[in-house]
Amino acid sequence: MFNKYLILSAAMLCAACAVPSATPSVLGKWRCEHPRFTQTLHFGADHSLVRTLTLHQPKSGMRFRGTWQWQNGYLHTHDQPILPRPQDLPMPEKTAPWLSVRYRVRAPEANTLLLQAENDSEILHCRQISSGH
Repeated sequence: MFNKYLILSAAMLCAACAVPSATPSVLGKWRCEHPRFTQTLHFGADHSLVRTLTLHQPKSGMRFRGTWQWQNGYLHTHDQPILPRPQDLPMPEKTAPWLSVRYRVRAPEANTLLLQAENDSEILHCRQISSGH
């Protein structure tokens, strides 16, 4: 009886190992190009996300902090701008809104991702600049 469970457990484990992951690894830092901006996405193993966005015209930038997750073949990000410290603000501190984006991942390859936001027809061309391992 014990051997049957051991063999069944080993078979299930081997079957799980043999199935390739449908989720590409995004851990690490990625540089993404878009016609209107460039952004750097840093995906942490704990599902943390730090995003730096730089507009091409006018030259300006902003940092965001939040989370990311894979769900049903889509990459979901949920982040908000990192505001200056309250003592640096000329007006009373306001809470920045959270931004949620659902990306369709196209043609994931080693060190390359093509991301298309649901509300944008243009594609972000991303390449990995450092791994999270």
